[in-house]
Amino acid sequence: MKKNSNLKLQKSKAHSYRFTVGRFLQVAVALVFLVFTARFLYIGISKTVNGENLSERTKELYKRNQIIKATRGTIYDRNGLAIAEESHLYTIYAILDKSSINYKNKPEYVVNKSETAEKLAKVLPMSADKIYQYLTPKHKAFQVQFGTAGSGLTSKQKKKIEAMKLPGIKFLATPSRLYPNGIFASHVVGLAQPIYDKKTNAQNLVGTMGIEAYFNKTLTGTDGYRISSVDASEYQMPNGNQVYKPVKNGNNLYLTLDSQLQSYLESHLTDVQKAYSPTSMTAVVEDMKTIKNKTEIENSKMAHIYDGVAMLRFIKWLKNTDMEGLNEYDVKVKANRFRLEYKAFDLSFNTIVGYNENAAMMHYSPTKEKNSPLHNSGILLIDSGGQYFEGTTDITRTL
Repeated sequence: MKKNSNLKLQKSKAHSYRFTVGRFLQVAVALVFLVFTARFLYIGISKTVNGENLSERTKELYKRNQIIKATRGTIYDRNGLAIAEESHLYTIYAILDKSSINYKNKPEYVVNKSETAEKLAKVLPMSADKIYQYLTPKHKAFQVQFGTAGSGLTSKQKKKIEAMKLPGIKFLATPSRLYPNGIFASHVVGLAQPIYDKKTNAQNLVGTMGIEAYFNKTLTGTDGYRISSVDASEYQMPNGNQVYKPVKNGNNLYLTLDSQLQSYLESHLTDVQKAYSPTSMTAVVEDMKTIKNKTEIENSKMAHIYDGVAMLRFIKWLKNTDMEGLNEYDVKVKANRFRLEYKAFDLSFNTIVGYNENAAMMHYSPTKEKNSPLHNSGILLIDSGGQYFEGTTDITRTL
């Protein structure tokens, strides 16, 4: 009887212990459930996690901000032939990281490096072995470029490589300026080059000399943008909000230059340069039977106004300066500087400055080594002119 009683007591204690543990587990599970439920309710109501708004984060995840680049205006000759127009050059690069997979679960990295090297060698100025070396770097890299051989690619080269459908091969576009006629009126037309803009974190074409620089604001357009909502496949959602600002391309310029005549003239100038090696040459193609149109007349007036301002500043300096101790060359340099520091991009010809008897000499022009000293009395002849984008001037003054 005593044994049975002890056994019952032990069973009762074990049952009581299991019951207590069970209750404790139930309470713990209930508390965990309540915590999770409260957390989900809080997130559902406030829509924030760690101070971040989930709704806004979701919108950002599916929002695309696309910059629409403006096209720089084209420069045409008088016959409507393009002298300078916008183009693009490309830099090729290869993604090597195997984690690069698109939404269709297809690789966005280079799969077969040997085959890729063999095919790229048909377009790039580089051997297949050299390309393979770039594709197999010693240290792990997410992506690689191919040096100078892989940059400055034309649109034609890019299309050839794209037609190969090589996974992991991508391109970066760089704006560039195409001059179809090559070295053609280069000092007049000028040059536009891609310059990095820290504000937009992008490269933009900027005129650095000649007409490209003088009319840079006219030729430069204004970028547009599109902000839209997309789905997982990058397609625009039909009911999504969209913000759109249209792009404004740069204005075109039409010059009075004739490309064919200018090219013919420059080819003859090249022949003369090779045959005689002159110090400088000046040539003008002009049809004496033609008359200036309204725009040309207005431009000619503006050129003389600019030149008049420069000369007035020079004459004021001359009248307020003691001539003793100066020479003809000093005055020549000063006259040139007043023009070039104002609006002129060049001189019409070698400035003539003749003092007293030198003023009677034909095409006399002082040099640093050969000149006459000036005094506060006497006659000073100045024959000079400037090259302006609006026209050319040639004036003579006796002081």
